[in-house]
Amino acid sequence: GERASRLHDQVMVVAARWVDASARKGPLVPAERGEPGGNAERETAEALEILEKSLGGDRGKVPSPQVRARIAQSAQNDLAELKRQLERQATRLAKDAVATLKKRGDKEGAEMRAILESQKKRILDTSARKDKEADQLPLFAGEERKQIEADKRHWQRRLEKLEDELTTEPARIRQTYDVKATRFEPAGLVYLWPVTG
Repeated sequence: GERASRLHDQVMVVAARWVDASARKGPLVPAERGEPGGNAERETAEALEILEKSLGGDRGKVPSPQVRARIAQSAQNDLAELKRQLERQATRLAKDAVATLKKRGDKEGAEMRAILESQKKRILDTSARKDKEADQLPLFAGEERKQIEADKRHWQRRLEKLEDELTTEPARIRQTYDVKATRFEPAGLVYLWPVTG
């Protein structure tokens, strides 16, 4: 939104089976584009479950220094290969978020317009009722007449402002849901290494 009035963060995950760079015949293949007949969602969910367990205290063993060195050599390239998949996913999610925010802004703008229309109707109804009572105005005391006339002037000014607000306020609300910028940044890279490896 305007001046970062609304911020939205979303964490995206991609999982891939790691193959040592020296044995790879191509880039890492994310689970979403995995082997035919495979279950990408299940593979990603399993990887996340193992990760959560390892972060929650069931840490298992730490890989040997040799394994860590192999992984460290491969990390920058692995991130670049997986980043392309995440960027495509981020583009889809951003497009969906823009559509959702536009729909929400349109809805809230329409609701504001309905509120303002309702206010306008109440003022017009009250003013019409007071106009009918105006025939009896001479019967009211001087202070009451002044108050009724002041109310009518106020209602007239409010009606003039409402005419502007019926255009500007719904548009202003919709603008608060306009997406001004999107940004994609990798937050980290995690390797899950089998205990037997």
